[in-house]
Amino acid sequence: GLSALLLGLLMATFFRNSIAGPVQRLGDIAARIRDGDLTAQARAESSDEIGQFALTFNSMTDRLRATIGSLEQQYSMSRGIMAAGTLSELIGVVVERGTVPVINRAVLNLFEYDDAGTVTAMVVHANWSSGVGTQPSPVGTRYRTADVPIIDHLLAHEPVVFADVQTDPRTDPATAAVVGE
Repeated sequence: GLSALLLGLLMATFFRNSIAGPVQRLGDIAARIRDGDLTAQARAESSDEIGQFALTFNSMTDRLRATIGSLEQQYSMSRGIMAAGTLSELIGVVVERGTVPVINRAVLNLFEYDDAGTVTAMVVHANWSSGVGTQPSPVGTRYRTADVPIIDHLLAHEPVVFADVQTDPRTDPATAAVVGE
Protein backbone atom coordinates (compact mmCIF):
# COMPACT_ATOMS: atom_id res chain seq x y z
CA GLY A 1 0.00 0.00 0.00
CA LEU A 2 2.73 2.48 0.94
CA SER A 3 4.68 1.87 -2.26
CA ALA A 4 1.51 2.41 -4.32
CA LEU A 5 0.94 5.71 -2.49
CA LEU A 6 4.55 6.80 -3.15
CA LEU A 7 4.25 5.79 -6.80
CA GLY A 8 1.02 7.78 -7.07
CA LEU A 9 2.67 10.86 -5.51
CA LEU A 10 5.63 10.58 -7.87
CA MET A 11 3.33 10.31 -10.88
CA ALA A 12 1.26 13.27 -9.70
CA THR A 13 4.41 15.36 -9.23
CA PHE A 14 5.67 14.35 -12.68
CA PHE A 15 2.29 15.21 -14.24
CA ARG A 16 2.20 18.58 -12.49
CA ASN A 17 5.76 19.51 -13.56
CA SER A 18 5.72 18.21 -17.13
CA ILE A 19 2.14 18.80 -18.28
CA ALA A 20 -0.08 20.77 -15.93
CA GLY A 21 2.55 23.42 -15.07
CA PRO A 22 3.44 24.38 -18.66
CA VAL A 23 -0.24 24.33 -19.67
CA GLN A 24 -1.06 26.60 -16.71
CA ARG A 25 1.74 29.01 -17.71
CA LEU A 26 0.44 29.08 -21.31
CA GLY A 27 -3.00 29.86 -19.90
CA ASP A 28 -1.52 32.74 -17.90
CA ILE A 29 0.14 34.13 -21.05
CA ALA A 30 -3.15 33.79 -22.95
CA ALA A 31 -4.92 35.75 -20.19
CA ARG A 32 -2.31 38.54 -20.42
CA ILE A 33 -2.79 38.75 -24.19
CA ARG A 34 -6.58 38.73 -23.75
CA ASP A 35 -6.16 41.68 -21.39
CA GLY A 36 -4.18 43.61 -24.04
CA ASP A 37 -0.55 42.76 -23.26
CA LEU A 38 0.63 41.85 -26.76
CA THR A 39 4.24 41.74 -25.60
CA ALA A 40 3.59 38.59 -23.56
CA GLN A 41 5.55 35.60 -24.88
CA ALA A 42 5.23 31.95 -23.90
CA ARG A 43 8.40 30.15 -22.87
CA ALA A 44 9.02 26.92 -24.78
CA GLU A 45 10.10 24.73 -21.87
CA SER A 46 10.50 21.55 -23.88
CA SER A 47 10.56 20.29 -27.45
CA ASP A 48 7.42 18.19 -27.05
CA GLU A 49 3.90 19.12 -28.15
CA ILE A 50 3.52 21.68 -25.36
CA GLY A 51 6.80 23.36 -26.35
CA GLN A 52 5.68 23.43 -30.00
CA PHE A 53 2.36 24.89 -28.89
CA ALA A 54 4.21 27.66 -27.04
CA LEU A 55 6.24 28.50 -30.18
CA THR A 56 3.09 28.51 -32.32
CA PHE A 57 1.37 30.69 -29.73
CA ASN A 58 4.25 33.20 -29.89
CA SER A 59 4.12 33.25 -33.69
CA MET A 60 0.38 33.92 -33.56
CA THR A 61 0.94 36.76 -31.08
CA ASP A 62 3.65 38.28 -33.32
CA ARG A 63 1.28 38.25 -36.30
CA LEU A 64 -1.49 39.75 -34.18
CA ARG A 65 0.85 42.55 -33.10
CA ALA A 66 1.85 43.22 -36.73
CA THR A 67 -1.78 43.22 -37.88
CA ILE A 68 -2.84 45.63 -35.16
CA GLY A 69 0.13 47.88 -35.97
CA SER A 70 -0.87 47.93 -39.63
CA LEU A 71 -4.49 48.72 -38.75
CA GLU A 72 -3.38 51.55 -36.46
CA GLN A 73 -1.23 52.99 -39.26
CA GLN A 74 -4.13 52.79 -41.73
CA TYR A 75 -6.48 54.38 -39.20
CA SER A 76 -4.01 57.21 -38.60
CA MET A 77 -3.65 57.75 -42.34
CA SER A 78 -7.41 57.74 -42.94
CA ARG A 79 -7.94 60.29 -40.15
CA GLY A 80 -5.19 62.46 -41.65
CA ILE A 81 -6.73 62.19 -45.11
CA MET A 82 -10.12 63.25 -43.77
CA ALA A 83 -8.55 66.19 -41.91
CA ALA A 84 -6.42 67.41 -44.84
CA GLY A 85 -7.53 70.86 -45.91
CA THR A 86 -5.44 71.11 -49.08
CA LEU A 87 -4.02 68.80 -51.70
CA SER A 88 -0.53 69.49 -50.33
CA GLU A 89 -1.64 68.38 -46.85
CA LEU A 90 -3.23 65.29 -48.40
CA ILE A 91 0.01 64.35 -50.18
CA GLY A 92 1.91 64.89 -46.93
CA VAL A 93 -0.42 62.57 -45.01
CA VAL A 94 -0.10 59.80 -47.59
CA VAL A 95 3.70 60.06 -47.76
CA GLU A 96 4.31 60.51 -44.01
CA ARG A 97 1.80 57.97 -42.71
CA GLY A 98 1.76 55.52 -45.59
CA THR A 99 4.22 52.82 -46.40
CA VAL A 100 6.38 54.79 -48.82
CA PRO A 101 9.88 53.53 -47.92
CA VAL A 102 12.05 56.59 -48.53
CA ILE A 103 10.83 59.79 -50.08
CA ASN A 104 11.77 63.36 -49.37
CA ARG A 105 9.31 65.19 -51.60
CA ALA A 106 6.14 64.63 -53.59
CA VAL A 107 4.40 66.79 -56.17
CA LEU A 108 1.00 66.63 -57.86
CA ASN A 109 1.20 68.07 -61.36
CA LEU A 110 -1.78 68.46 -63.67
CA PHE A 111 -1.64 69.10 -67.39
CA GLU A 112 -3.09 72.14 -69.16
CA TYR A 113 -4.62 71.61 -72.60
CA ASP A 114 -5.30 74.00 -75.48
CA ASP A 115 -8.60 74.02 -77.41
CA ALA A 116 -7.28 71.31 -79.74
CA GLY A 117 -6.63 68.98 -76.79
CA THR A 118 -2.84 69.28 -76.92
CA VAL A 119 -0.94 69.49 -73.66
CA THR A 120 0.63 72.92 -73.40
CA ALA A 121 1.92 72.92 -69.84
CA MET A 122 2.21 71.09 -66.57
CA VAL A 123 1.13 72.97 -63.42
CA VAL A 124 2.05 72.14 -59.81
CA HIS A 125 -1.22 71.79 -57.89
CA ALA A 126 0.11 70.37 -54.62
CA ASN A 127 3.41 69.47 -53.05
CA TRP A 128 4.98 68.13 -49.89
CA SER A 129 8.53 68.07 -48.61
CA SER A 130 10.25 66.36 -45.70
CA GLY A 131 12.64 69.32 -45.53
CA VAL A 132 15.51 67.16 -46.78
CA GLY A 133 17.01 67.65 -50.23
CA THR A 134 15.68 69.84 -53.01
CA GLN A 135 12.39 71.54 -52.21
CA PRO A 136 9.54 70.88 -54.66
CA SER A 137 8.36 73.60 -56.98
CA PRO A 138 5.81 75.94 -55.37
CA VAL A 139 2.10 75.37 -55.97
CA GLY A 140 1.08 77.28 -59.08
CA THR A 141 4.40 76.83 -60.87
CA ARG A 142 3.72 76.38 -64.58
CA TYR A 143 6.07 74.44 -66.86
CA ARG A 144 5.45 74.96 -70.58
CA THR A 145 5.79 71.86 -72.73
CA ALA A 146 8.09 73.79 -75.07
CA ASP A 147 10.50 74.50 -72.19
CA VAL A 148 10.45 71.08 -70.49
CA PRO A 149 10.66 68.29 -73.09
CA ILE A 150 10.34 65.52 -70.50
CA ILE A 151 6.60 66.34 -70.30
CA ASP A 152 6.18 64.53 -73.64
CA HIS A 153 7.66 61.38 -72.09
CA LEU A 154 5.27 61.65 -69.14
CA LEU A 155 2.37 61.63 -71.62
CA ALA A 156 3.53 58.38 -73.25
CA HIS A 157 1.40 55.33 -72.59
CA GLU A 158 4.45 53.38 -71.46
CA PRO A 159 6.39 53.40 -68.22
CA VAL A 160 9.19 55.93 -68.08
CA VAL A 161 12.28 54.35 -66.52
CA PHE A 162 15.50 56.24 -66.06
CA ALA A 163 18.73 54.37 -65.40
CA ASP A 164 20.43 57.69 -64.68
CA VAL A 165 18.32 60.84 -64.89
CA GLN A 166 21.35 63.10 -65.12
CA THR A 167 22.77 61.44 -68.24
CA ASP A 168 19.62 60.12 -69.92
CA PRO A 169 19.16 62.01 -73.24
CA ARG A 170 15.40 62.33 -72.58
CA THR A 171 16.04 64.45 -69.49
CA ASP A 172 15.82 68.19 -69.99
CA PRO A 173 18.49 70.40 -68.35
CA ALA A 174 16.13 71.77 -65.67
CA THR A 175 15.19 68.29 -64.44
CA ALA A 176 18.81 67.11 -64.54
CA ALA A 177 19.82 70.14 -62.46
CA VAL A 178 17.17 69.45 -59.81
CA VAL A 179 18.14 65.78 -59.61
CA GLY A 180 21.80 66.72 -59.35
CA GLU A 181 21.23 68.83 -56.22
